[in-house]
Amino acid sequence: MKRIAIPPMLGDLIRSTILAMDGVSFDDLPACPDCGGPVKRHDRKDKRFAAMLVGGKEQNIHVLVSRFRCSTCGGFWYAREPFYEGVRFGIPIVDLAIVLSRVHPFHHTERILASLGILVDRGTIRMYAGRAQREVQATDLLGIPLPISLLNLSNLVSRRPKGAPVTGAEVLAALGLPPAGGAAPDRAGPAEKRDQRHEQDEEKRRDVGETENRGQGE
Repeated sequence: MKRIAIPPMLGDLIRSTILAMDGVSFDDLPACPDCGGPVKRHDRKDKRFAAMLVGGKEQNIHVLVSRFRCSTCGGFWYAREPFYEGVRFGIPIVDLAIVLSRVHPFHHTERILASLGILVDRGTIRMYAGRAQREVQATDLLGIPLPISLLNLSNLVSRRPKGAPVTGAEVLAALGLPPAGGAAPDRAGPAEKRDQRHEQDEEKRRDVGETENRGQGE
């Protein structure tokens, strides 16, 4: 695959920002979004945020997202997380793919991302571009269009003291998301249906992940 020349400073900025997300926890949910009842953390999910090429080897960047159970209605809810609904990669990755695809063909966008060490196939880029879940604002930096969400996140990471991790709440704010009030549900409803619905949700997530990995051609 032919690599696209990216200014070294810009490439380092983007790579360090994405790598800094590895292990960040998203744990805030003050009350059940459905009934307002008290919640208790049930477990924590390890979710892939990005696939990177680091030192010539593929490395998955993961974040940790807590899941809560409501003591009143019994529903399960995820804490607010840095993902669009039904999408496996993190919001900055998706936004970057969308912004680049506005001015480049999908296969060219794939190459630009690869030059930044970000692994997303052209079929997945096509899917993101066709199913954007919000208007992605962008600006030009060193000749490359970049989403504001990624630039805000880069600013957050670069301003931290060396070795100091960022928090989930800070990441959400940088991405333009509310902290916890709009958390996505894992499932809700009668207790006898919850296990079945959870299995269906997991199957859907696996299907989306497979689609992203396979791609849909140029």
